[in-house]
Amino acid sequence: MLTPEGKLSLISNATSLFTIFSHDLCNNPHLLEVSFLHTNQHSGSSIRDYACASQSSKGKLAGEHVRLGFFFPEASVSYRFEQGVRSDFCMGLGNGLANGQGKHPLFSFGVISDVQYADIPDGHSFLGVPRYYRHSILVLQRAVKNWNDHKNLNFAINFGDIVDGKCPKDQSLNAVKKVASEFENFHSPVYHMTGNHCLYNLPRDKLLPLLKIPNHGDGRTHAYYDFSPTPGYRFVVLDGHDISAIGWPHDHPNRLEALKILSEKTRIQIKTLRGVNRRVLNVALECPAGTNAFGYIDVYDNMLSLVGTDRVKSTDFCFDF
Repeated sequence: MLTPEGKLSLISNATSLFTIFSHDLCNNPHLLEVSFLHTNQHSGSSIRDYACASQSSKGKLAGEHVRLGFFFPEASVSYRFEQGVRSDFCMGLGNGLANGQGKHPLFSFGVISDVQYADIPDGHSFLGVPRYYRHSILVLQRAVKNWNDHKNLNFAINFGDIVDGKCPKDQSLNAVKKVASEFENFHSPVYHMTGNHCLYNLPRDKLLPLLKIPNHGDGRTHAYYDFSPTPGYRFVVLDGHDISAIGWPHDHPNRLEALKILSEKTRIQIKTLRGVNRRVLNVALECPAGTNAFGYIDVYDNMLSLVGTDRVKSTDFCFDF
């Protein structure tokens, strides 16, 4: 497959191209150029994109210079290497493109965020962003179907806010039950996080059992917990409202501590996690009719690969060990 000019041509699925290009190729100092030829199946016209090897200080292809259209179902891709690159290396790239890095993930899990369902007309956030309260549960239903069709997802994570704060309070309990029952249609375990909108609707003692969040055994209703999907890996779910003015009884020490902090601080400084890969997911609530926002994550020993659907863009997070 390697020509005398040091080129390799392959036909591959666009998702695999993204995974391999962002992970293996960007870290190869011998790569000079990548070109993609996309053919429009309707018009027959073709588009060629180039990613030239603009070298970084570490001799790696700078990913920010890539301007490739990964939304085409198929593409012909050519890699141009330095003279003398071994052909077995190039063949390895071909195998990787065929099966996503040439190896199976250690485990995989579904992801969705902010369903925020409510049986009310569409509206807007405080910042004016459109919100589609009734449509969001349809996004969840399509997500669950997608995860079940995948057949190899070990679990799913809901990143919180399954109902919206604007949900009429006499409907809160049924709304939470309705959304939770949709998650139950997934054939593997679902792990929930709590969000502020959840706690606007129900107190912790009613909310956490519906989400099957483990009780700590002494009557405390903290929402932090951990689980291990496979040996050597542990997920730690944080309780972002442990010290909070919402979700606790009025005389609860955690609520009183939160009110004390708020009374003493005229400005709250938000501290975020530093030095880690992080990504904010597009939310189900903000999907207009017919659009989606969910995905799944493949976990490898050196990277996470987010495979997104529609409004959630696919992203790779590589770890430098």
